[in-house]
Amino acid sequence: MELRRNAPEDQQLVKEILKRERGMDWESGEGLGQGFLIVHPLVIPEDVYEECLYIVAKDLYGEHTLREWQYDQQFLPDFLRERGILPGDV
Repeated sequence: MELRRNAPEDQQLVKEILKRERGMDWESGEGLGQGFLIVHPLVIPEDVYEECLYIVAKDLYGEHTLREWQYDQQFLPDFLRERGILPGDV
């Protein structure tokens, strides 16, 4: 499965995963914190982007997919792009 950046159904899936896993609610604003916008398309602040991406990737693709990622040596988006999981424009 490849997430498409501005696809409404993919953005909804990301919102559902982050709500379930981290209590981030785009309807009420609860748990979002500073910098989040309750708009379309989905906006995730840069300072928590990688953390949110990890949560979503772990949920969608399983922890085994992320096992080879060396967090201290590579940004997660680059790791996911190399494996064809994340498109190049994200």
